[in-house]
Amino acid sequence: MRKLMWTVVAVLVICFFPSTSKADSITVTVGGTEYFVTTITGTFTANMTQLESTPWWGNQTLAQDIATAVADDIGTPNDGGSGGPLFAYSLDAVNAFLFVKGNVNQVSVSESLSFSFGVGNVVTTPEPSSLALIPLGLGALLLMRSRIGHNSPSAV
Repeated sequence: MRKLMWTVVAVLVICFFPSTSKADSITVTVGGTEYFVTTITGTFTANMTQLESTPWWGNQTLAQDIATAVADDIGTPNDGGSGGPLFAYSLDAVNAFLFVKGNVNQVSVSESLSFSFGVGNVVTTPEPSSLALIPLGLGALLLMRSRIGHNSPSAV
């Protein structure tokens, strides 16, 4: 009975209390490259290292293309709830792109005000280990074939 009570309490907590997990994330393809994108919230100054490590830092065109691809798919945390995350690409007055109501806009934001920024990296796809097993399997088959060939009785 006690176990059932704790199970019910756990289900109620999970269902009715808001989650404190990280922001949603998305994978987008731009120019044939896949990017994993999520958001962080805070000032540019506090998050400078992470923002400057994004693949679109220093590349205005890529920042704009990723802002367009992400659009508002991971929420609208900026511009009073109507703007997607900022995709910062330059330190000159913190230049960024912001998706608002169907359009990507170039904006300059203060380094000391809090915003939701898009951050991410290039998705790397490791080679499946099963591909490495193909030559091993072929080698085993050849070895078995050669052993069967040597052990079979010869025709007289």
